[in-house]
Amino acid sequence: MGTYASLPLAAAMSVVLGGALLLLCACVGHLRDFDRLRAALVGQRVVPYRWHRSFAGAIILVELGVGAVVCGSVVLTDPFPAWVLAVETGTYGVMLGYLTLLRLTRRDAPCGCFRGDGPVGVPALLRAGVFALGAGCALLLANGTRVDASAVPLVAASSVVVAILAWALPKLGAERAGAAPPVGSDPRHELTI
Repeated sequence: MGTYASLPLAAAMSVVLGGALLLLCACVGHLRDFDRLRAALVGQRVVPYRWHRSFAGAIILVELGVGAVVCGSVVLTDPFPAWVLAVETGTYGVMLGYLTLLRLTRRDAPCGCFRGDGPVGVPALLRAGVFALGAGCALLLANGTRVDASAVPLVAASSVVVAILAWALPKLGAERAGAAPPVGSDPRHELTI
């Protein structure tokens, strides 16, 4: 039995679980609208056309597999296995690399994240980066330790909040980008006394 975890490990595990929950949500969304995921891959022009369907299926399997293994490991193992953290770190690291490649070489390519038809944006890069970094930090911090049983409900609740924020904040940023400028930023809206 490992030693009890510190607050930094509990925080990192919240990010790890939030990332796993987000992968499971992405899996459900991609299963519900497989053609949209496939269309995003076509628009990205990275994968050869004949492989789009297979590549989309592989994305869904990775989302399901990594999300389920991470969430299942929380329930079934003690202490949390390092290889699971390494798998999530690698998954989000590859995602970050792929999205960065798209952002640098095909700025007009659709992201495909959570039914988004717009190009790869900074929020998608930040989301993948935060989850890769969080899982990597948890991997470095874990070292045979485990989260104290009394902290598990807090870690679980905060991971749900992390997943919701990671899903919602890029959408809010996109809406804000298309919104009218705030009052006071346009001279026509200035109050004169």
